[in-house]
Parts: sequence; C-alpha cells; structure tokens
Amino acid sequence: MKVLLVHYRYFLSGGPESYLFKVEDLFRRHGDEVFVLSARDARNRPCPQENYFVEGRGNDVYFRRIRLTPANALKLLKGAFYNPEAARNLTRMIRDLRPDAVYVLQQNNLLSPAVFMAARRAGVRVVHRLSDYNPMCPRFDFLRAGEPCEKCLAGSLWNGVRHKCVQHSFGASLVRVLSMVFHRWIGAFDCLDGFVVTNRFMEQKLREFGVAPERIFLVPTFIDSAAIQPRYDHAGYVLYLGRLEPEKGPQFAVAAMAHLSDLDLRLKLTGTLADDHTGQLAALLERHGLAERIDFEGFVQGAQLDALIAGALGLVCPSVLYDNLPNVLLEAAAYGKPVIAPRHGCFPGVVDDGRTGLLYAPGDAADLADKIRRLQTTPGLAETLGRNARAKCEREYAPERHYRDLRRVLEPAAAGA
Repeated sequence: MKVLLVHYRYFLSGGPESYLFKVEDLFRRHGDEVFVLSARDARNRPCPQENYFVEGRGNDVYFRRIRLTPANALKLLKGAFYNPEAARNLTRMIRDLRPDAVYVLQQNNLLSPAVFMAARRAGVRVVHRLSDYNPMCPRFDFLRAGEPCEKCLAGSLWNGVRHKCVQHSFGASLVRVLSMVFHRWIGAFDCLDGFVVTNRFMEQKLREFGVAPERIFLVPTFIDSAAIQPRYDHAGYVLYLGRLEPEKGPQFAVAAMAHLSDLDLRLKLTGTLADDHTGQLAALLERHGLAERIDFEGFVQGAQLDALIAGALGLVCPSVLYDNLPNVLLEAAAYGKPVIAPRHGCFPGVVDDGRTGLLYAPGDAADLADKIRRLQTTPGLAETLGRNARAKCEREYAPERHYRDLRRVLEPAAAGA
C-alpha cells in the first residue's frame, strides 16, 4: 500500500509529531511505501519528498509567538483560509507518486483544508486524524477563561469572537471564526472520506457537530509496551508529566499536596518553576509551605524519563482540557502505573475508574488529594490498578492493532464499506 502522510511539521515538537514519526515507521516496517508532505523548516528530518514541501512560517512553532510582519500575516491568512501552494504540491505528489490514500494529520494554520479538497479532486481516498477539536472550536480545545466551553458547538461560532477566545484578541478570533465559516461554506470537511478519532468522547463531539457515524473511525494511539518493562513497586512519589501550563492543570496537582501533609509522599513535576509563566505554582508553594515536598525535575527524556515514570506510585493527569488521549496515559499504562485523571472529556473513556486508574471531580484539588491518598494507603491497590492498566495497554493500544485498524480505514475499498 502507498500512503501519503500530510502534517504541518516534520520535526519533533509535540505529541502530533511523535505520532507522525511512529506511524510512518509502522507502515514502513510492514512493507508499505510512505510519502510525506509538510512545510520547509531548518529543523526538519531528512525526507525524500522535501522538494514538495510548502513554505513554512519561520522558526516559531506556536502561533502566539509569531511576529506579525506583513509577510507573516499573509502566510497566516493563507494557512487559516486556503493555502494554494499546499493544494498544488499535494496534487503534484498524487500525480507523481500515485498513493492509494492520503492521511492528513495537522493542517490548520499552515497547510489549511486545501489539502482535503486537492486529494478529493485527484480522486484519492483522504482521511483526517483529529488531534484536537479544530473543526468545532475556534480555540481547538473547548476551553474559555480556564473552563470547558462548548458554546460554538452548541450555538454560533460568533461566540468565539464575542469572547475573544483566540489569543484574547478580537482580531485573531475574528480571523479564525471567518476561516471556519469559509471552510463550512466551501464544504472543505465534506471532502473527507472519514475522520480518525482516538477516543469515544471525540467521536461523540463529531456526531454532535453533524458528522455521520459511518464517517467516523475509532483508532486509538499506540505504544510498543513490549519494549517497556513494567514496575509495580514505587519510590514514594506521584508524578505529573507534561507542560507546566494552566490548561494542563499542574496547579491542581500542587494544591492537592496541601491536603496530604500527613503522608510520606512527594510530588515530582517535569519542568522548572520558570516554565510557569503565570506564577501560580510558586504562589501555591509559598502559601502552603510545600517547597520541601515537591520536586521540579526540569526537562527529562530518554533513560531519565523512563526511570522517573517507573519509580512513581502513579501519575496524575489533572487536565482542565477535555484532551484527546494524551500520550502520558499510554506511557503510564505501559509501565504498569495507574493514572488519576479528571472525570471529563476523553479521560473516563480511557481510564477505567477503580480498575486501571482513578477519576476525580474536575478542578477539585481536595478530591484529587483524596484519590492520591486512596492510592497510597490502600494495600495492593496501586499494583492491581497498574497490572490492569498494563494488560489493557497490551490489548487495546498495541502497534499491530493500530496498523490493522488504520489500514482498514485507509484502504480504498473502505470507501464502499
């Protein structure tokens, strides 16, 4: 099978890129031909198809850091509405390389939904994997003022402009909403043969958005747990693994420790206090006298990260976001570690409460602390949950299962299924 992967970056900068490189390798290990369309960037990995890559947007990964010169503004507008270069280059790739299917990962704000339309015009099956809620929410994450919000899904997109949801800016919010209106008007997402989602919550939101059930395919992310040795004991700490940004909820993990002063237990967080631009974490440490019980591990990777996960009692994932099956859930399970997560968004469909992990009331640090206490003080609970999590990981998130299910979605024959 020949698969053409489309993604707006070809260097590692986060979860979507991690998936891109893993799935690229997965297909090649099964003898399939894989091609890539992305954007030019000095940080890119070598790629035989780099001559097809489109103009990038400079050295800034994140939209909020881009300097709005006239040239950059034009790039952003093309990426937001319709990028003709992406459409032309994808058309050339399909003509030259003749793929059986086009698998689009992230396209927003650079490649644009123009790639959907180009693939449809070329008569090739095109499927879009959703890493966020970009067709439904101007912010992509159903978050407003630090709380989940679905006003644009249930009502008008103009709520996004009224509340200045994008970068707290009227102008940025207006451009984003106008681009969404434009894409709906031209039927850009109607060109897709299907959407790949990683969890049931995303599937439900797409149905509420109006996507027919037969166009939605559940294919969870994967992890090679066979390469990871699980560990069912621990070194006396719970672990927060992720960015120290408010929407990821590290403030709740820190606040929970104020309720656990009687336990011989530490909290470790990846990153440094300087990574928290809000100052919330430093304020919590001072207010509750927690500095001696909380460790900031800095940037960790490789063997150091492996050891950090392996030594944990469990992982806390206190996300304010609905999220979209974050990798940390699978990494924890592969190491035999239970996860404590909020009872909203994707989490209840991934963490089996009382079986593979524990769920708590979103935004409630006291309830989060109660679940940590239960994990620490109930004999054998952490090991039982961890073993169940590992078994589920081997069963439901294995690479071979992902390949089988994804190939079934991408095969042209699936169009008539």
